[in-house]
Amino acid sequence: MNQNVYNKIALMLKILAMLVGAFLILWGFIGGVLGYDPGGKIEYIETRLVALFTMFLGIIYLIPNAKIRKSNRLMIIYMAVTLLPSLIFIIASLYTIFAEGMNSYIYSGGLLTVAVSVPLSLAAPLSLIFSVLATRKGLSNSP
Repeated sequence: MNQNVYNKIALMLKILAMLVGAFLILWGFIGGVLGYDPGGKIEYIETRLVALFTMFLGIIYLIPNAKIRKSNRLMIIYMAVTLLPSLIFIIASLYTIFAEGMNSYIYSGGLLTVAVSVPLSLAAPLSLIFSVLATRKGLSNSP
C-alpha cells in the first residue's frame, strides 16, 4: 500500500479516538468526580471507580501517536491499556451469554452495546498501528 494511505487511515482513526476520548473524559468526570450517571446519583464506589478509569482512558486516547512511537515500551503499555475495554466487553458478553442465554443478552441491549463499543474502543490502538506502519515505510508526518 501507499505510505500516504497509512497516514490518512491513522489520522482518521486518531481523530475518532480523540472524539471518543473527549466523551470518555466528560462521562468519567460526571460519573467519577461529580458522582452522577443517567440514573441519578451514584451510590456504589465501584461505579465511581469505573468512571474514573474511563476518564483516565479518555486522557490516554488524547496522547498523540508521535509521542508513543518513540519507545517500544510506551507502545506496549498504550496498546495494553487501550485494548483493555475491548477485552472486557468481549469477556462480559461471553459470560452473559453463557450465564443467561443469547435471548437475554440481545433483549438487554448487549449485542448493540458491543457492536458500537468495541469498534470505537479499537480506534486508538489501530491508529497507532497505522501510524507505525506509515513511519516504517518512510513517512514521518503521521499523527
